[in-house]
Amino acid sequence: MSAAAAEPAPFPSRLPHRSQTPLVKNREIEASFKPHLSDWRTADHATYTIAIIGGAPRAAAHMLKVGTYKVIITEPNEHYSPQTSDFASSHKTFKCTMPIFAWEMMDVYSGPPRLVFRLRH
Repeated sequence: MSAAAAEPAPFPSRLPHRSQTPLVKNREIEASFKPHLSDWRTADHATYTIAIIGGAPRAAAHMLKVGTYKVIITEPNEHYSPQTSDFASSHKTFKCTMPIFAWEMMDVYSGPPRLVFRLRH
């Protein structure tokens, strides 16, 4: 988001608490451990997208092809190279490095059925 653009106001309610458990956590489990889109139950397969820090939205099929971590880290560094990783190898690298990948939902900008939120880890 550019410095000139105002960040949208959080969605008013107890939605962050209700959404974080179990909807968003189940979504993360599916994205991390179910490499076949047909196995996902928490997202609309045709409309699901993920966008990281203002980047272009990517479809679920793309995320499953390259791996969820490769969507987040797009440039190689001394510890990880997205160019040589796929879904399985990226998950092995990250699960060995960080067995617990804790995160917290900070703000919810829109409520179900289209959930848009900000998180930190």
